[in-house]
Amino acid sequence: MKKTLCIILAVMLLAVSLCACGGSNSIVGSWSGTTEGIAVTMSFEKDGTGVMSALGGLASEDFTYTVEGSKINVTTGDETDAFDYTLDGDTLTLTADGETLTLTKVK
Repeated sequence: MKKTLCIILAVMLLAVSLCACGGSNSIVGSWSGTTEGIAVTMSFEKDGTGVMSALGGLASEDFTYTVEGSKINVTTGDETDAFDYTLDGDTLTLTADGETLTLTKVK
């Protein structure tokens, strides 16, 4: 019984570790899309940092982020914005205040 419990715990820890390391169901990576006619790229790193750029990189801003359930909290400077998100394959959809931004994974 004790050995079985240890095996189950080890498998659960491995599963959590793989999810946290940017597996296929993760926002980690670069995503691109268009909002109001402007090309936007958001890059999410494993360590909770990221960069958002627009206009072909002419404008960019560093950010930190946390994922809590179906929300992404993005902090730039001293301002934090909460986005509802869905991830469907290579499509990341961010929604806040009735506005939606659909991004596609950059490969």
